[in-house]
Amino acid sequence: MATYSFGIVAFEDMSVNQGNPLTTNHTQRASGTFTVNDNASPIRIYVNDVDEDRDGNPVPDSDTTFDDAYIDTGAPQLLAEPVTINGQLFEKDSVVELEFRVNTTTGENFYFVRIDGVNIGMGGTVLPQPGTTYTLDDSFDGQRDAFEDLACFTAGTLIDTPDGPKPVESLTVGTEVLTRDNGVQKVVWQGQRTLDLEELKANPRFLPVHIGANALGEHEALTVSPQHRVLVGGWRAELLFAHAEVLVAAKALIDGVGVTQPEATGPVTYVHLLFKSHEVISSGGLWSESFDPAAQNVEGLARDARAELFALFPELDGQLGDLPTAYPVVRTTHAHLLSAA
Repeated sequence: MATYSFGIVAFEDMSVNQGNPLTTNHTQRASGTFTVNDNASPIRIYVNDVDEDRDGNPVPDSDTTFDDAYIDTGAPQLLAEPVTINGQLFEKDSVVELEFRVNTTTGENFYFVRIDGVNIGMGGTVLPQPGTTYTLDDSFDGQRDAFEDLACFTAGTLIDTPDGPKPVESLTVGTEVLTRDNGVQKVVWQGQRTLDLEELKANPRFLPVHIGANALGEHEALTVSPQHRVLVGGWRAELLFAHAEVLVAAKALIDGVGVTQPEATGPVTYVHLLFKSHEVISSGGLWSESFDPAAQNVEGLARDARAELFALFPELDGQLGDLPTAYPVVRTTHAHLLSAA
């Protein structure tokens, strides 16, 4: 059973300006205008995507998608813990659905989230922003989106911000983070996925990589996903790759001593951060990347998630192959030269 978490903006934090954008059954084309309250704050929901029925019998489910109930091929998604939204308490094991997707005239895509048959708010790759007015332009029923396996930090990792180190899972849309090259930048999206012990044992390629303290310079210990790229410098990088600093996937740096990939002993929660551009951010003195919306990562997204990404960054559509990273990237097959030289 996989546990996921995501943010939504509750309908009680929105006001209707025209039409019925928050109450209409959006199986038909959506219309209407609404404004998000200035003091609106996202509510985080934790969901279990179960893989057995109430009698304990296994059912087919990918455990990687959040679905509208009528297209879900397995058991429904259930609340992992109680939550109060719009003044209503929803108990643990309430059924959660990804309902309609609504498009706005300014290019945003939001999802209606439903709990026990009640539409409670909107989520999406980008959440509705406080103080912003949106006009709906279209809508689609029967939604499904993926909880992606992308380069990310593990929960508990402290990220450097103007207000000091903060756990990566606490960084929400709009949180300011210190970057290496572009000063203070705001998070535009944060996603999480929890892999339980059984999933990790069945898919060891997802096991986190542990970078020990001072293994790559002067820094504290850090644990990341295997594909997460860290910034490596020194004479080897300059001699071998003609760059003073390069980005290298954590899995390529495993040496069994300072950088390891231990066996799974419990669940792990991966967290990925997206900024307006590819950034390098610090955790305990070790610099590593934010989510890179490059072609290979975007292809791992569901169709609707890709559409949302292109709505947020229209300049990416059709140009992913030319999108620059913050620093040159060393292929995994060549990374061993950094330690062998």
